Amino acid sequence: MGAGLAEKNGFTFLEVLLTIVLFSSGVVALIQVFGMGMVAAEDTQHTLVATNLAREKLEEIKNKAYADISGEAKAQLSSFSFFQRELIVSTPQAGLKLITVNVYWAVRDQEQTVSLITYVSDL
Repeated sequence: MGAGLAEKNGFTFLEVLLTIVLFSSGVVALIQVFGMGMVAAEDTQHTLVATNLAREKLEEIKNKAYADISGEAKAQLSSFSFFQRELIVSTPQAGLKLITVNVYWAVRDQEQTVSLITYVSDL
């Protein structure tokens, strides 16, 4: 061993600082990805609920007599206050009704819609 050379133990301040910066950047990136995943999961849940609300309305219509099927204005649902539903009924030809069920909800100040369409005949 040479005179005047001290043995170096531990890490320098620069190495520790660089490690902290790199680790912090990774944590921030993971938190952002987690947040985006939570937003996507919420959007998927709303779409699923809206689709089921539209299906429920189509099932109600399926059990009605042809003459009793009529449209309904867009209205808030009592059991799902976050959603609104409307029923549009048109007659493209005699003995045939075109049924459209639209379910609406708002996400980040933008209205989203799910629409289900079916036909009912007078047979």
